[in-house]
Amino acid sequence: MPQKIFISYARKDGRDLALRLKTDLEKHGFDAWLDTSEIEGGASWSKEIEINIDSCDVLLALISTGSYDSEICRGEHLRALRKRRRVIPILVQANADRPIYLEHLNYCDMSHSAHYNDNLNKLIQDIQTGGAVQPYERYTPFHVPNKPPNYIERPEELQQLIQSIMRDSDQNRSTVLTALRGMGGIGKSVLSIAICHDEVIRDAFPDGIFWLQIGRETPNVLEKMKLVGTELGDSPEHYATLDLAQAKLSTLLRSKACLIVLDDVWDL
Repeated sequence: MPQKIFISYARKDGRDLALRLKTDLEKHGFDAWLDTSEIEGGASWSKEIEINIDSCDVLLALISTGSYDSEICRGEHLRALRKRRRVIPILVQANADRPIYLEHLNYCDMSHSAHYNDNLNKLIQDIQTGGAVQPYERYTPFHVPNKPPNYIERPEELQQLIQSIMRDSDQNRSTVLTALRGMGGIGKSVLSIAICHDEVIRDAFPDGIFWLQIGRETPNVLEKMKLVGTELGDSPEHYATLDLAQAKLSTLLRSKACLIVLDDVWDL
């Protein structure tokens, strides 16, 4: 039975190499899979991605500027590591930032097309020879209430919300905003708690997940900002005043892959 290869890539700058690898690996007898929705546009997370990661032998993580910013790519990488699948990082661009959770792995540099064939042969040899899977463990701040005892699953709504968060585009972005709006008592807060507990979301935001209740009067905003900042590794001294905390947290969040849920917001 051929080894199954999952190819993880960002559509805006990894598509060409991903397609080339898929074609060449299949010529060598591998069962290579990639998410075709990323090619067609409007890429978002799907159950098909989960199934193919869980059933693959090796995940090829194409590392590029686009993949570094992509919640989908990050979720694919960390799901594979958590499921103890072999992950081989492949450099699409030599100067691309490398995710911290892949730094302990050996990279395959395919950033120079002139050396593609030589590097392809090395990659195939690496896939065939295998090797021990190195587990990745990292502390992730998680400040979210438990789901209520009488929680009822709402899979369709949950999947729609996941897709709204886990969606890639060609636009450069550091912050993505998604809102749940509706009358009181329809379950918005419970659904927002549930999505924080979802394993896909927890994989996609390894720097932390924070669920903060705001309310009409928004009490203790400074303490909430301090909680997020210090859990992300910042000094408590930077949160002495609201203006200082706002400036510091805004800068800090630009380099973090985290999810912040603001519950019960009355005014924007």
